Amino acid sequence: MDTRCVRSVAMVMELVGPGRAARHAERAATEAATEQSLRQRVGQRTSQRQAQRDSAAEQRERELAEGHAAIRYAAYITVSVRDSGPGSLDDLESAVARVELEAKRAPLRLERMWGQQAEALTYSLPLGRGLR
Repeated sequence: MDTRCVRSVAMVMELVGPGRAARHAERAATEAATEQSLRQRVGQRTSQRQAQRDSAAEQRERELAEGHAAIRYAAYITVSVRDSGPGSLDDLESAVARVELEAKRAPLRLERMWGQQAEALTYSLPLGRGLR
């Protein structure tokens, strides 16, 4: 990637309490089993996406039962340009578009924090904040 802009990446992680994680995993597994049962009753086919989601819920519950920890995380990418001249807004949009393109190739899902620029900037600072 070019260096006409400054990009920073920050990742924030938080351990989820074992009780809360187990309840969440059990609820997800129960919902998956209920949906599967309902689909069978009405004769609806289970799609690959649904099968993968059900399998992931069971795997998550199994991992927690084995003693693995659950972690919440979020990552933030800040893109800024060095200059505040007349073409800087175009440079910024171009840099953001390039970052979004590279994220899609990764594949990562990015969400712009429209109207929350100040808050988003603090998330990328090394303060350990940013998990909402």
